[in-house]
Amino acid sequence: YLARAQDLSGGRVVIPVVKADAYGHGALDVARCLEEEGCRRQAVVTADEGAALRAAGLRAQILVLGGLGSAREASLAGEQRLTPVVHNPESLAWAKEAALPAAGVLPVHLEVDTGMRRMGSDPEQALALAQDIHAHPGLELDGTYTHFASADCPDLSASLEQVRIFRCFLGSLAGQNLSPGLVHAANSSALLAGQDLLEALP
Repeated sequence: YLARAQDLSGGRVVIPVVKADAYGHGALDVARCLEEEGCRRQAVVTADEGAALRAAGLRAQILVLGGLGSAREASLAGEQRLTPVVHNPESLAWAKEAALPAAGVLPVHLEVDTGMRRMGSDPEQALALAQDIHAHPGLELDGTYTHFASADCPDLSASLEQVRIFRCFLGSLAGQNLSPGLVHAANSSALLAGQDLLEALP
């Protein structure tokens, strides 16, 4: 699966999502297998899922897609060196809390809502969040991404519009000399959608 995803992506970085017990396939076994195959980044939804992988010895970066929502989750993220996603000012505040026990710079990723309407910040708010992250000495903007709402539809016009909005946001970051870190967007459906979508990606 990893080799196929890497092939479809044209050699880009692939971040496998092993949430919900790797969709019932066994998160620990799948995560270990991916790491053995050279995968350096994996993703879960909750800090608890990430902490369980760390406890099992996983060394890869673990992205927490759901972000942080409590002091307990912030503590877990800091202690276990997880990489939380920032969606809004509240999740950013918890990421700042997580940076305290991390005893160093804690990497975070920023999700920009370009049309999914589930998680992430609209581009204007996301720009303010990026500025805040860059200004905080305990945080590093390690990645910036968006999520496609309908990449599995034959008509790719909505997905291509999301790409346009995302590119504009990245341009706003560049205009303020803010690094986005790793830029990522394509879910599995986008990888299978064909070259028209993949070639439009940043």
